[in-house]
Amino acid sequence: MLYRVASLFFWLFFKIFYRYRAEYEIPPESLPKGVIIAPNHTSYLDPPLVSGSWKGSLHFFAGSHLFEGWFLGFILPKINCHPVVKGKERATIRQAISLLKEGKNIVVFPEGTRSPDGELLELKSGVAYISFMTGCPIVPCYLEGTYAAWPRGQKFPKLFGASIVCKFGKPIYPTGEGSHEDKDLLTKLLEDELKRLSE
Repeated sequence: MLYRVASLFFWLFFKIFYRYRAEYEIPPESLPKGVIIAPNHTSYLDPPLVSGSWKGSLHFFAGSHLFEGWFLGFILPKINCHPVVKGKERATIRQAISLLKEGKNIVVFPEGTRSPDGELLELKSGVAYISFMTGCPIVPCYLEGTYAAWPRGQKFPKLFGASIVCKFGKPIYPTGEGSHEDKDLLTKLLEDELKRLSE
């Protein structure tokens, strides 16, 4: 219930302040249960933007330090956010795999961190690994305008001014036997799709 309320709030927030719109190459409801949303990452606004744009519940992962305060420590778990403990990333991957096998949708930022300049960073192979381990498709997601609204290093977002768009591409399915080369190829396909969506 709280997730739905938060998701609606995020949607309204972006509509009011950023002339926001969402674009879908394939309707989310037509996708199978258990997909990996893989967005580019430039801003703290990215997770709430994806949440407000997707028609259905999503599960997120965030640094465990964000859960230390009493307020976020209470709210984040209730809106499907799971802590990532530094040095225990494998446990996070196992949890992601478990969620997907339960038919839940997850969000994983394949760059691993926010871009310092708004440009796409090199993608890590974790998303491809999770996809091969579960057989679940990856949905490329390009977030446009969040860097202009709240770039890395800035304390607070700029309200109004920036236009924000959330673009969901076509799902990419894992093919092959999951070899190192197969994961590299899947990662490259995801990178190419993110670049295409950015155009």
